[in-house]
Amino acid sequence: MQSEMRINICNIRELKKTALLCAILVVAVCFTLGSALAISPKLPEDVQWISNNDAPKFGDPNAKQGGTYRVNISSFPLTLRTVGPDSNGGFVGWLRDNDMGLIGTHPNTRERIPELATEWAFDDDNKTMYFKIDHQARWSDGAPLTTDDFKFLFEMMTSDNLHAPWYKNYFTTKVAGITIYDKYTLAVHAAEEHNRDELIAYVNLSPRPRHFYKGGIPEDYVRRYNWKPEPTTG
Repeated sequence: MQSEMRINICNIRELKKTALLCAILVVAVCFTLGSALAISPKLPEDVQWISNNDAPKFGDPNAKQGGTYRVNISSFPLTLRTVGPDSNGGFVGWLRDNDMGLIGTHPNTRERIPELATEWAFDDDNKTMYFKIDHQARWSDGAPLTTDDFKFLFEMMTSDNLHAPWYKNYFTTKVAGITIYDKYTLAVHAAEEHNRDELIAYVNLSPRPRHFYKGGIPEDYVRRYNWKPEPTTG
């Protein structure tokens, strides 16, 4: 009789352990699904995508491709950073010109043309634009470009370690935020309503390479990255 009771007690204990493990597993699954839903919002079904792959080519077709262009600058640059202290000198123009935006403007027809995005769309709220990133887009160091680099742009520009209050103000009061739908689809939201040309001017952003900054902006950003050329999309 005592032997049977010990067996029954052991069985009850095993059942309790199994029930506890099942409960933990259910909670973990629910948490994972909840997190996935939280970071993966659903793209509106009525989005009207625009592309302009048939825009006429510009530039002389007889122009010689490649070569080296040499130019002088009036003084040695104070930094290779494009944001933060001492970054807004004349030399920064050469750096910023090599960063592509989501869409461009044809120099002759003034039509919108693809750059980093292959397609784009407008929301009826007059604040939001949707973009599909070119799957072949790469940083100059060969790393793939994804929507996470646009998410990092907001993290970087609102960081106090950047010591760039103008950018922090712009990315909180002019551009309200970003929505990531998947690895190559995103929406950018302006803080106020605009006509379409003005809206493009506000939300046509250039990303920042998360991998280059190892996922974050350190407290010593200004000194650590003063002479480190950031990868570009151009």
